[in-house]
Amino acid sequence: MAKKDETPVSIVAAFDDIVRNSTVLTAGSEDEFLKFVVNSEVSRQRWEHAELECQRLSIKLAKCSQDISGLEQKLQHARMMFDTEQQIRKKAEAERDRMATQLHVLRQLVMDTDLGLDEVTMEKIRSLEKCGVRSITNIQSPGLTREVIGCRSRRSGNNL
Repeated sequence: MAKKDETPVSIVAAFDDIVRNSTVLTAGSEDEFLKFVVNSEVSRQRWEHAELECQRLSIKLAKCSQDISGLEQKLQHARMMFDTEQQIRKKAEAERDRMATQLHVLRQLVMDTDLGLDEVTMEKIRSLEKCGVRSITNIQSPGLTREVIGCRSRRSGNNL
């Protein structure tokens, strides 16, 4: 046990060292291990909570992605409907303008040629000029305007 350069240790001192080492090995680990177990349980609970939160957020993300897809489809459909409506409106405005031009030409033809019409009929034909010809502002902002509404009320009163 003892080497050449070491001083010999008495048997009593060696026994004291052994007893001291044995008490350290048997006494100090339970408290430390208990703290480790408690901390491990807290860490496990945090990890489990994080996993559940991750699942919840994944589900919410999937739902939001579906909502976005649905809204994008609705937006695309609305844009298509708008484009279709715009094309139909342009065609209707072109037809309206063409009919207004034809009406104006017809009125001019009737007014310029003396067909022997009575004054009531001539007055009705003159009223066509007021409601058939649209101003530039009417064409730029289509829809019912005061001129058109007034013309319609005169028409219904005169039974044209």
